[in-house]
Amino acid sequence: MTESFPLPDAAPDGYVRAQVFVEEAPALACSTVLPAHFRPVRAPVKVPGRDRLIGTLGTFRDPDDKRPVEVEIVCGWLEREVSPADWLGGLLRMLDAEVVHRRDLPREKGGDAVDLLTRRAVGGDTFVSRWSVHKEGRNDGAHVFAVEARARSDVYADAAESLALAAGGFAPDAPSAWPYAERLKGIGRGQPGDFHTYYPLSWKAGELPAEDGTQKIVVDREVGGEVLAQIELRVGVDLTPDELTSMYLLPMAERGLAPELAPLAERAPFGGLEAAWETRGSAAPSDHRGAPPIDLHLTLGTRGPVTYLFGLFGPARALAPDLAAVHERAYGTVLEQLVTADVSAREPGGEDGGEGEEPEGGGAE
Repeated sequence: MTESFPLPDAAPDGYVRAQVFVEEAPALACSTVLPAHFRPVRAPVKVPGRDRLIGTLGTFRDPDDKRPVEVEIVCGWLEREVSPADWLGGLLRMLDAEVVHRRDLPREKGGDAVDLLTRRAVGGDTFVSRWSVHKEGRNDGAHVFAVEARARSDVYADAAESLALAAGGFAPDAPSAWPYAERLKGIGRGQPGDFHTYYPLSWKAGELPAEDGTQKIVVDREVGGEVLAQIELRVGVDLTPDELTSMYLLPMAERGLAPELAPLAERAPFGGLEAAWETRGSAAPSDHRGAPPIDLHLTLGTRGPVTYLFGLFGPARALAPDLAAVHERAYGTVLEQLVTADVSAREPGGEDGGEGEEPEGGGAE
């Protein structure tokens, strides 16, 4: 697969930066790099929003070239925080597209992007597409842009470089400084180990008693009165990561679940931690047959004698990919926003963590 990400600022010879203007929503103005002879062939549709989750901003092709080679810029609207890669995955499932090659593009905040090559049937033909995806966060809903640069499979090789440049050359005219689709709410404690973090406002946090001497805070996602997923923050002193993990898993076993986790693997420290580990696994009723219905994702870290655990418990991605995408992004937000040192300036007021408090530089358009 041709590597063209990131693209240099200047368009190569024979290419131009094609602008897309959206009269009803100037914030959606964007551009990408196209062969100089490409022209728009379809008028923009209505702007995506709560009533229309996805639409096409523009499609381009060479009007004198009879080969099926096109570049389409798609825009979607997010009400809940989801990574660009997961949003694109949902779109590809809807299109019944097969992923031929995938390259993850890590992002510091807001979820990873991805560079994809796919194959799908359109009518009686097979098309190969190069995709890129970009999220523009806003605290009351984000927009996601996807560029599909496609050609029929028998001519794709000849157009591959141009299509890679088109996918890799996308840029919003006015990039947002806010990486999330929701406002965030803060929560922090001073004992037994200082920490402060944020989570999406659509979740609810509360502190629960822990008879094992650790501090236990849970952040729930409820829909219609039903808890769909839970993020647990557990803090202990003079405990190893394995010991704190066992304490986290014990209530599951007491409820008749059989959790299984891979061994802890080292990961890069974050949020002021001195060392960190991560593992994934699953849980199911002890008599369950088939794929486990619950995914587990644990991240642990230490700072001095304090050990911190962050655990996600929610429906399995294999069974409910769209739900799991929302839950993983909330979990990722908690980790991205964590601070475990010098947190006094960020400590929120009130017992519930400070309604509506947002990190510096974010939360407002």
